[in-house]
Amino acid sequence: MQHEIDLNGVVAPLCLLQMKSALNRLTPGELLRVVVHDEDLVGSIAQIVSRSADIIVDQEPRGDCISLTIRKG
Repeated sequence: MQHEIDLNGVVAPLCLLQMKSALNRLTPGELLRVVVHDEDLVGSIAQIVSRSADIIVDQEPRGDCISLTIRKG
């Protein structure tokens, strides 16, 4: 099952907290698509994910945004 969270317009660090909270609600193997507008957030999200058992499985442009797909570890 895939879930999605759109963080456009949500300021840091609140957007990072919302992303982590959404990930915490998932069961292992589920996917979370995270949509952001700011490229700097991609690096912050990657750092958070690298410290966990979660994995970024896809990153792609989505219009004027960036879409990251994270698999819950």
